[in-house]
Amino acid sequence: MATDYQVKAGQGSAFPKQKTKDTQPDFQGEIVTPSGEKLEVSIWKKPMRSGGEFLSFSIKPPFVPQPKQNDPPHGEDMPEDDVPDFLKKQ
Repeated sequence: MATDYQVKAGQGSAFPKQKTKDTQPDFQGEIVTPSGEKLEVSIWKKPMRSGGEFLSFSIKPPFVPQPKQNDPPHGEDMPEDDVPDFLKKQ
């Protein structure tokens, strides 16, 4: 179900995550700092030595995939020699 939910500045949300490994977080989501910076949050439920559970958090900047070293930067044209003949402008 799609939603237009927006996290407001100074707030956050996290949702249960389907885990395939025990090391993966139980919840993932995002927070927005009071200044408007979006950050990813991962949350693990961990047992306490005295019984019960506590929550452990990891907060980091959102993941941005880096281009492969051999890929041209996004938006740049290929050198003319690399363009197939059928794509060259007539």
